[in-house]
This record gives sequence, structure tokens and C-alpha cells, in this order.
Amino acid sequence: MKWVFLDIETTGTDFRRDRIVEIGLVVKGKRGRPKERAFLLNPQAPIKKRAYRVHGIGYDDVKGAPTFPEIKSELLPLLKGSVIVGFNLLSLDIPFLNFELYRLGEPPLLNPVVDVRQIAKVIYEDAPNSLEKLARYLGIEVKNNHRALMDARITRKVFMALKERKPEIFADVDGLESLTLSNFPSKSVDILRIAREHGWVHIKYYSHRYGLSEWNIRPITILKSYVIGDTGEGRFKYFNVMRIIKISPPSFGWI
Repeated sequence: MKWVFLDIETTGTDFRRDRIVEIGLVVKGKRGRPKERAFLLNPQAPIKKRAYRVHGIGYDDVKGAPTFPEIKSELLPLLKGSVIVGFNLLSLDIPFLNFELYRLGEPPLLNPVVDVRQIAKVIYEDAPNSLEKLARYLGIEVKNNHRALMDARITRKVFMALKERKPEIFADVDGLESLTLSNFPSKSVDILRIAREHGWVHIKYYSHRYGLSEWNIRPITILKSYVIGDTGEGRFKYFNVMRIIKISPPSFGWI
């Protein structure tokens, strides 16, 4: 099993409109030492002041860097077939990466995922809500550096510390992912699992304005309260999870 410890830095917090400026990866396979990669990217979008105050990456740092499409062929093989581990990754890292892929007409990442933030909360009721504070809570030395590779390294150290404290819950990937998704609605989890098997998902959806409708979607982002799906029509659409009536494999033969 290949494990990828992932962190990204961005131009802002809106994964629909903001872009990635840096990706950090620590890749650990069955054998050998972990391999590290960092990609500094030209986001082709303004870096917001609030984001700059976090990571310190400015226009002068990225103006000569490659764009996401230029590093895609190098990045995706590192992620293929891996379990992706991160901190709050289902709300940030995965949506940002999937929107970058969506813009290129590529399928989304649907890898098994482990969120150390959620795992920590299962083990410790008072676990902090930031990666830096969680690391210090676990006795891990942290430098005040919010660059992607540094945070990916810290994520791996946090993962290993949690595993040392509660090894029984790290016995299998499915169990870890179930803990990661334990506070997600069952509908969101069903969408993820069907998408992994078929690529697309068929949903029946009710809205007050349009009534009952049916959609085949390729999930870009799966969150607790809503799903953003590629409808195959050159656009994406929001679906409130509470208004999804039925979830099933895709219904059209051309998908």
C-alpha cells in the first residue's frame, strides 16, 4: 500500500475560484525511505492578502513557476493507487485538486482518504483544530512554517504519533477511512463509494423550485451538507445532501 501525506497552499479559501500555489507530498511505499516532492505553481490568479499572511508565497515567487497543467503528468502518478493522508483534506486539499482537474476535463481524485484531524478527535476529545497545535499537543516539534512540504512532513509525524498511541484503529485502511467519514451523512459516503466503482453517480434530487429531477454526476467535491458534481455539460452543479432522494450507479450507457 502506498501512502501519500499531502498538503497544499492556495491563493484563498474558495476552491471554486481560488487556485493552488504549492503542493507538498511525502510518499511512503512498502519499502524504502519516504520520497518528498514539492511543486511551486503559478496560479494565474491573484494571491489574496490573507493567504499570503499564512504561507508567505507572493507574486515574485510564482511568476516563473509552472502552472498546474504543466505538472499534472508528474503529480498524478504520485497519487495513483495511494491512500491520501492530510489535515482537513476533504474540505480543502481534495476539493482544490479536483477543481484543478475539472478545469482540465480530467476525472476527480477518489482515492481512499485519512484525515488526521478527525482521527485525532476520535482518540482525544480535546484534540486541537489546527495542524500546528495538534502536532505540539502530541509532542512534535514544529517550526512556524506554513509551506506545503513542511506541513506534509508534519502530517506524517502526526499520523505516526497517533498510530503509536492507538495502533488498533490503524489495522486497516477501510477502518481508518470509516473514522475519517464518521461525521459525514451516509448519503455523502454512498456517493463516494459508487463514484469509486463507476466514475459517475445517478441521483434523484428534489428542490422546491424545480421539483424532482434526475442527474448523472461525477463528484468534484463531497462535503457534509452538499455535493458539487460535474454534470457532463461543461458546468458543475450544487446538490444539497438532504434533498437527495435516491443514489444509484449511473443510468446512461454512454458513461
